[in-house]
Amino acid sequence: MTVYSGNQLYFRELQGGGSRTTGTQNSNGLHFGVGDVEIVDSLVAVWSNGLRQVFRNVLTNREYRVKYGAETLEELYSYTLSVDDNNSMIRGTGRESAVTNVRYEAGTLSFDLIAPKRNQLHIEMANGLGEVLLRKRLTEVGRGHHELLLPEDLPNGFYLVRFISDETEQIVKVTVVE
Repeated sequence: MTVYSGNQLYFRELQGGGSRTTGTQNSNGLHFGVGDVEIVDSLVAVWSNGLRQVFRNVLTNREYRVKYGAETLEELYSYTLSVDDNNSMIRGTGRESAVTNVRYEAGTLSFDLIAPKRNQLHIEMANGLGEVLLRKRLTEVGRGHHELLLPEDLPNGFYLVRFISDETEQIVKVTVVE
């Protein structure tokens, strides 16, 4: 899924399956943080068989369902957002948690959590072969900036970090280059 907004491009991959109705481990929700943009130029969905769907002039701060082959997006939910200018954190997004600004630096994984309420957060980190290197459970985690120390001897490469909250699951790819 790709969002085009002015000179910006936002890209997210979706794992096969879905978690809301089919009971698999993969979340079928994607979150794009586009700042204070009210309308994006286009949202492009490319399906595994090559079908490409383009939706133009898409309103932001909404949750949509993209149906295979449909000409329009189905709006599921509209969010009310407010931004704290002191630290640029989004204060509220509605009903689900989201992890943004994930980054690795000097042995520390840092991220921002957008959450409507305090909850548990399970974090798993796996290497490119799928071997789980780290499992961590954080209790009573609220919105804001968080940091997690990682094993010091991580070799260069890519890692998949899975964030699992009470409401949702999100997988983020992190590249380590020292």
